[in-house]
Amino acid sequence: MKKALAFLMAAVMLMSMLTACGNKDNADKKDNNDVNTEETDKAAADKVAALIDAIYVQERTEETDAQCEAAKAAWDALTDAQKALVEGEEASPDYFGLDTGDASKDDPRNQDEIGEKELLVVSFGTSFNDSRVADIKSIEDALQEANPDWSVRRAFTAQIIINHIQARDGEKIDNMEQALERAVANGVKQLVVQPTHLMHGA
Repeated sequence: MKKALAFLMAAVMLMSMLTACGNKDNADKKDNNDVNTEETDKAAADKVAALIDAIYVQERTEETDAQCEAAKAAWDALTDAQKALVEGEEASPDYFGLDTGDASKDDPRNQDEIGEKELLVVSFGTSFNDSRVADIKSIEDALQEANPDWSVRRAFTAQIIINHIQARDGEKIDNMEQALERAVANGVKQLVVQPTHLMHGA
């Protein structure tokens, strides 16, 4: 009887040890999985941050359009948890994630078929959609109404803002160089530049 009891107790202790080992292995695996997930999320977020920082610049290049598309595509591919981790020199979750209003209500006024007389409205610019519609677009619309024989077009001086709007909303706004090139290409003979701001964008 004593031998049987001793054997039973030994078996119980062995099972307890095996269970404890199993639980520890499972806990270790979970910890490793958590670490791997955190590293993967951080790497994905850092990639997007680098793409945002690359277009947060005041100079437009031949690669700008492709860079804007790449940054937005990479952002869209992130999970919500990964988006919250985006942080760079200038990058943050707000770059793509902040709701600033409906961009479709704006008019970039970058159309061709200008005609011979152009009124180019030059603004520093804003990436806040509602503000852009209420302020800049309203000025442009008023100028067009007051000058029906002229074609009103837009140019922003802040390339950083132009890139932000293009990457986030797909709306392309001319910078000064692009606007002047468009005027030449369209055979404009009279060009009046109307600034709306008091500070230089570059």
